[in-house]
Amino acid sequence: GVLMLPAVATLAPLFVTLNSIKLDLPILGTFNLRNSQLGVGIAIVSGSLPFAIWNLKGYLDTIPRELEEAASVDGASQMRIFRSIVLPLALPAIAVTGFLGFISGWTEFYYSWMFLTQPRDFTLAMALSAMTGTYASAIPWPLVSAFSIMLTLPPAIVYLLSQRFITGGLAVGSVKG
Repeated sequence: GVLMLPAVATLAPLFVTLNSIKLDLPILGTFNLRNSQLGVGIAIVSGSLPFAIWNLKGYLDTIPRELEEAASVDGASQMRIFRSIVLPLALPAIAVTGFLGFISGWTEFYYSWMFLTQPRDFTLAMALSAMTGTYASAIPWPLVSAFSIMLTLPPAIVYLLSQRFITGGLAVGSVKG
């Protein structure tokens, strides 16, 4: 079986861990990993990577071993088998997993809200939320709407460019056996 935690359950351990790590980089100077975009990136990847591995494993298990064995009998190397058989068959799964990981990072809010304190480091979703809080008495709806459209354009473009792979891999890893 697979054991899963809600993402919010990882906030406190990540906060403590990232807060205890201080980096001293020649160009950027000394800074705390918790209050940085790098720390938020590490937190997002640590949450997305297990899902990506789990999803891809579920799909890769459905690729028939007989295809690999037949290529091996024909004299293909392991790299050739991967490049010519496994990778093309796994492309829909890779596209779906990559798209979901991109969406997860693009719309990320709670790690940023928990870890970042400087407005210059805010993610786009956090900046949109801050806009409505800043103008609580008179929210500039045209500005908020324009910002929302700008925020949704990149995922829409990525989806349109990879649509043929994504639609082929929507049920990726969902059925075992």
